[in-house]
Amino acid sequence: LCRHRYLRAYLCFGLAFAFKLQSVFLAPLLCIALLQRQSRPLGVALIPLTYLALMLPAWAMGRPLADLLLIYARQSGQYPRLSSDAPNLYEWIPDSLYWPILPLGVALTALAVVTVIWLVWRRGLPLMPQDWLTLAFFFALFVPYALPKMHQRYFYMAEVFSLIHALLTPRDRLWVAVLQIGTLLGYLGGDLAPLIRYGGIANGIVLILLITRRLWPFRRVPSVAPC
Repeated sequence: LCRHRYLRAYLCFGLAFAFKLQSVFLAPLLCIALLQRQSRPLGVALIPLTYLALMLPAWAMGRPLADLLLIYARQSGQYPRLSSDAPNLYEWIPDSLYWPILPLGVALTALAVVTVIWLVWRRGLPLMPQDWLTLAFFFALFVPYALPKMHQRYFYMAEVFSLIHALLTPRDRLWVAVLQIGTLLGYLGGDLAPLIRYGGIANGIVLILLITRRLWPFRRVPSVAPC
């Protein structure tokens, strides 16, 4: 995306999606590229085509095609918990509220993501490399923070992009380090498990700083390093 090689971006996203559902955390970036008309809509077909191509070996070995096509949908029904040790806001909500909170959390997250995509598109300016990386950091952190049914490991991608962001924006290194601590708390167990909730608070603070200092009001952020 930074180098405007959109077909390769769709291909890589299709590969990632074939391995892990959590790749959808970065799907909003592709939506922004399409809305800015920086790529042809037909290129998006590479995503499902790549996914279908990579399921062919398992299908040839005897696994039912319907099972391969619906594997992610079926996985989403597992673990009826609002949070599986994920350092997000759902650690503070009891699982007894699972059904009213689950659809509400999904709907509000989708609405927030669409709003951010629209605001970036409405700005009407081409994105520089650092803009793409900042948005990748935001979506990789916001989506698992705002969605229910997340696991602690789903924040790994946000941790990676936070380090890249810290290298490009040295003034933000302190609160990026807070994010690393917050996500680390998600891996605690036993008597230390209650600390996971405070990891959710730390991640929420980082998310607020990222929005107020880097995304809002979506002004141009000069690129300080080549991608």
